[in-house]
Amino acid sequence: MRPLSKSEKNVVKKLCEKTQSFSNLFDEDFLQNFIIEITNDSITKTYEIKILIKRKETYSDQYYHEQNYKANYKIAETINLLNYLKSEAYIFSFKSSHGITVHGFIGLNELYLDYRDNPDKYVRYIFPNIELYDIIFEFVDITFVSTESLKDYLKNDFRTPDQIIHRQNIIVAWIAIIISILLGLIGIFCKC
Repeated sequence: MRPLSKSEKNVVKKLCEKTQSFSNLFDEDFLQNFIIEITNDSITKTYEIKILIKRKETYSDQYYHEQNYKANYKIAETINLLNYLKSEAYIFSFKSSHGITVHGFIGLNELYLDYRDNPDKYVRYIFPNIELYDIIFEFVDITFVSTESLKDYLKNDFRTPDQIIHRQNIIVAWIAIIISILLGLIGIFCKC
């Protein structure tokens, strides 16, 4: 298993808690400032991803662009991690058979309810990365389930069995070195 960043570790923790949909994998800290609204409706041919950021007079355009980039980066990082975990057989996924229409959102429920009641308070941006559109639409309906090996990885403080054995071998080697140095010093002092 490759080393994971702090945010990737949080995603792994969420995956190990219970079966998760894609929209439930994101941290609350990440979702404090915006909502990502996803519309994937093959009946009306509406395919759209919008980033909704709460409007404040003190925010500059630079702030909105940074939030937009942050959302883009975080989603790409999460998708990359999910693909990696799936390729290493740490998770498996399936699509629910509920239909072909999805009107979902990624965000805190309070923010989404506020947006639903006061849509004028939010600045809307079309998702900036067109290449990610298809990938996000592919992932939005998928449910992810962790395997026992991923749960063991989490229990072992994000270390694989090989990493644990390697660390134990290093500790044993250092103990052997210290004992041999002490025995050597005792031998030197006893001969004098």
